Amino acid sequence: MDHFDLSRNASLIEGFGGVKAAFLVISVSSDWLYPPYQSKAIVSALSAANVEVTYREIEFHYGHDAFLLEAGQLNYLLHNFLSRLFVSDVMAEDVITIGEGSSIEDAACTMFREGITHLPVVSEKPGKAVKADEKKLVGIVTAWDITRAFALKCRTLDEIMTKEVITANPEEPVETAARKMDSHRISALPVVDGDGRLLGIVGDEAINRFIGRF
Repeated sequence: MDHFDLSRNASLIEGFGGVKAAFLVISVSSDWLYPPYQSKAIVSALSAANVEVTYREIEFHYGHDAFLLEAGQLNYLLHNFLSRLFVSDVMAEDVITIGEGSSIEDAACTMFREGITHLPVVSEKPGKAVKADEKKLVGIVTAWDITRAFALKCRTLDEIMTKEVITANPEEPVETAARKMDSHRISALPVVDGDGRLLGIVGDEAINRFIGRF
C-alpha cells in the first residue's frame, strides 16, 4: 500500500481522467499515514479533471485510527453524501404570498395572522386573476421590513420590499442553499424555477432539521 500510486504518467489529473463517479474525500487532521495534504491533492486533481468532489476534514487528535473512534462524524458525512438531499426535498410548497399591488397594512396583517416572518411578493395583473402556478416572484417582505415601514412612515409595499431576492433552485443541494443563507445572513429562501415562478420556500429550521437528523 505504501507504493500504490493513483497517478498516470506522473499526473493525478490524468489518473482521474474519464471518471464518472462523484467523490467524497475525508481526511483526519492528525493522520500521518494519509495526511490531509495528500487528500487535498486528490481533491485538486479531481476538480481539475472536472469530476464532482466534496472534501471534509475531521478534527481529531488520535491519528490514522481516528476513523475507528469517530463513527458518528463519518456516518453523518457519508449519509449526507449518499442521500443527496435537494432543496425540493425540504421546501414548503404551500407558500403564503401577497400580490405586488397590496398595501403595507395587508402585508402586516397577513404575516401576523399566519405567524410568518417572510412574505414573498408575487406578480399580479390588474383586473385579471393569475393562477398560482403562473405567479412570478417579484420581491420579498420580512417582519423587519414591516417594522421599518412604520418607523419611516412608508406608504407603499414597493418602498420596503427587497426586489433583488436571493433564491434557491429546487434541484440544488440543500448544502448549497444553507451556504447562501449563511453568507447573506438570511433565514429563508424562496424557491423558483427557471422562469422565476415561485415554487416554494425553504427556511433554516427545515434545513437544520433534515441535515441534523443523521
